[in-house]
Formats: sequence, structure tokens, C-alpha cells
Amino acid sequence: VHFSKFPGEGKVLILGDMFELGTESLPEHRRILELAKKCGAEQIILIGKFFPQVSSNENFLSFASSEQACSVLSENPLMQKTI
Repeated sequence: VHFSKFPGEGKVLILGDMFELGTESLPEHRRILELAKKCGAEQIILIGKFFPQVSSNENFLSFASSEQACSVLSENPLMQKTI
């Protein structure tokens, strides 16, 4: 089932870097991000170095690592309520 078909409100999509794509890395990350923007998520969180390179400074939360994301999200109650 496609993410957009799941019931519920306030859906959050977390995307992490895809490795071993070689020269296709940035185009494939760009393609996946374009699909993600159409899936009905209220918030998209990007983790790693590739997705932020292709995100065009859009309103996504972006973290360098999953550890950083966990730390920031768990320490900020206001952020937990918005996602």
C-alpha cells in the first residue's frame, strides 16, 4: 500500500540517504523527494547528506545523522507536537 493511502492525519515521512547509487545518487534522491512531496505527509524529515543537496531549501527538517535527529526530536517537546 502506498503511503498516501494509509489513513490518518499528521503523517510524517522520514527519508534517509540511499547509498551505492554511484553517479545516479543525486538524480535518484531528487526523484524520490519529488515523489515524497506528493504523498500527503504533513512533515518530511531528511536524514543524511544527499537529500538536503536536492531539497531546494524547502520546508523540511534535515539532519546529518539519525543520531542527531533522535537527539533533537527527543529533546524538543514542541517539535514532537508539530510532527
